[in-house]
Amino acid sequence: MSKIHSRTIVLSTLFLALAASVQTGWAQPQTYTPPPHFSHIIVIVQENRTPDTLFGGAPVVASPACGGFNGFKLSVDLANGGPNNWSGHTGCSPLTQVTELKSGGGTHSNESWQGQWDNGLMDGACNPATDPGSKCGQTMGIPNKPYTYVVQSVVQPYLDIANNYGWANYMFQTNEGPSYPAHQFLFGGTSAPVWPADTYANYFVADNAKFHSSGCDQSNGGLNWVDPTGNPTFNYPDPNTLPGASPYECYDRNTLVTVQDASGNVTDRLDKNTHAITWRYYAQLPGHIWDAPESVTQTCYSQAQPPAGNPACSGAEYTHVIFPGSGDGESAPILTDIANCNLQKITWVTPDGAWSDHPGSLPNGYTGLGPSWVADIINAVGQSSVNSAGACDYWNAQPTAIFVVWDDWGGFYDHVPPPLVARGSLTSCVTPNGNDWGCGYTYGFRVPLLVVSPYTKVGTVSGPLTAASHFPPPYPPPPQWTHDFGSILNFIEQNFYPAGTQIAPAPYTYADANTFDTQFSGQTVVPLWEFFNNGSIRTFTPISAPYNAMFFENFYNPPPPGGVRQTPQDPDDDDDD
Repeated sequence: MSKIHSRTIVLSTLFLALAASVQTGWAQPQTYTPPPHFSHIIVIVQENRTPDTLFGGAPVVASPACGGFNGFKLSVDLANGGPNNWSGHTGCSPLTQVTELKSGGGTHSNESWQGQWDNGLMDGACNPATDPGSKCGQTMGIPNKPYTYVVQSVVQPYLDIANNYGWANYMFQTNEGPSYPAHQFLFGGTSAPVWPADTYANYFVADNAKFHSSGCDQSNGGLNWVDPTGNPTFNYPDPNTLPGASPYECYDRNTLVTVQDASGNVTDRLDKNTHAITWRYYAQLPGHIWDAPESVTQTCYSQAQPPAGNPACSGAEYTHVIFPGSGDGESAPILTDIANCNLQKITWVTPDGAWSDHPGSLPNGYTGLGPSWVADIINAVGQSSVNSAGACDYWNAQPTAIFVVWDDWGGFYDHVPPPLVARGSLTSCVTPNGNDWGCGYTYGFRVPLLVVSPYTKVGTVSGPLTAASHFPPPYPPPPQWTHDFGSILNFIEQNFYPAGTQIAPAPYTYADANTFDTQFSGQTVVPLWEFFNNGSIRTFTPISAPYNAMFFENFYNPPPPGGVRQTPQDPDDDDDD
């Protein structure tokens, strides 16, 4: 019999009860409408924030009590503080305003996640034992603390995106860890260290590799593995052998865009028209933890196993990974490719350190580059027809859906507990999907999700609260409004691939097949469908941004006006994970 964590039983039971009852706190849409087909899908991955810290701002309800409603409009679920057992506060810690994105946050390792979650109490964000970087004492300084929120003027482009397009109240990172495993989940639905049929296939890589020496071709000394009980058990340099055999971290597994056959031959996945899927992954530097394809044999080497000596990534699949160039207009290649009508069907985009939302230093005193960068990508898509003199139209003729998601919680406070923390024995546990996938490492804290498309109604809120008086609503929210990284992957699969396509080979499953939001009113649905109900294509609404696309395209060469020459940087410049 499985050993089930008591919190798992409580949450699972509550989930089923909520799904079967009439919800008093959440508005209900009328009917399910299958989403339209999109020619392109872009996943913009920003860094290290929770909804409370990034979108709390000035509350709609004046002067809320600590832990009270703090939303930018009444239907969103944001709080201005919450419980804290570590900093000397009694009852709760209010969120303190900071005026720039470089301030705030704590450590965000898997150990820090465990401490902040605190068996479901959500009160350990300042635990000095597991979060030594948070500086949460009675006399702490405001920078570096988890209980902060960013002044709205800095993130105004994000607020404009949410108000003009879509916002998810309940988006959770699938994993309980920092950026490296989060990007593995966003690219391939798992951070499992081995092929699904192999020993230890039910374990997960839980923490970061060395920040600047990550991937199949980089020596990094191994990563922590978490077992199905949630215990960080192993630190194997090579996941396919015993400890000490190899200094590399290289995973043999399928991804959303590649698949291998029984002989280990790797190909791009075929779309519904039997054409090889086109895709690009925009990273800043090879060898860094945000270049997810570099850690997977299929996308690093176009084969199932690494060649002897783990040389630098090469081959057809790795040509899909794009880095900034050295010439004019090559600092933000996603913007250049959109302008040149070269957008691929599936796109992942990660930020430069200068326009990452990760706390840390910013060059030349800039503030708020991240929101502008995201807004400029959205504007480039929506205005592509005008900007290309009609050569391409990614809004009307070739509709594009854009998901803006943050990779992990960054050590910041958030008041909404995860929908399920799956724990079991070393051999099995029970999840809502009836299998043991995810045990020991799902689910993590809330992260923001913004959705933009020609079919997104103005001001769409997934899982909206019917009124501020319902704050706080009962948790977890109904499953149909509970999203995670697997929701995005599943949506992309159903948009581009033949019916039944999944990342993991049968009979195994990854995050794409285990997301909560596939049922609504007794019928099977496409996850995230509620963001695409407009029925016809909307006129594009531009997002105002302090810095335009040319600023980012030419950020490195020549230098920005009044600045010094910059070079590409990874999205986290303080290595605090």
